[in-house]
Amino acid sequence: MPLNEQQEQSDERTFEIILEARSLLSQLLTTDLPAPSGPIVRKFDTHKIQELQDNIRPDDHPQGLVPSLRQATILFENHMRLTHPHCFTYIPACLTPIASLGNFPTSIWNVNSTDWDTCSGPSEIQKTMILWLGAQLGLHQVVSRYSIWSFQSQSALGAGSGSIF
Repeated sequence: MPLNEQQEQSDERTFEIILEARSLLSQLLTTDLPAPSGPIVRKFDTHKIQELQDNIRPDDHPQGLVPSLRQATILFENHMRLTHPHCFTYIPACLTPIASLGNFPTSIWNVNSTDWDTCSGPSEIQKTMILWLGAQLGLHQVVSRYSIWSFQSQSALGAGSGSIF
């Protein structure tokens, strides 16, 4: 196949991809989502706040894994309702367009893998759950902290990556 034909086929394929990408982007930007039927996170009245404050601490005695996970679910929901920041995103301030594109997925999931300890949202929840679950299983605090360190050191591989020992 002559070089000109290969170049023409390559150009045609590139043009098709660009048209497809434009169509997809246009479709995404013009899609209207239906109004939510209710709040994503229900907020409690002020008279329930004191009750919730008493219910966001786990029991002090070790117990089995299943009861611990049930309790963790209840505690997590109560804690989320009590301390929810009412926002799940930030506006990236990037110097280049490619950096903005890289921060887009980070903004959506609110996970900043390069600053695992201080970011909000899922990372803080993971950290708290690892420490609490370790305590429920009777693990020494050093072991739980090692698990968090392992998770932190591997989180640079991507949001949500890591392993728990």
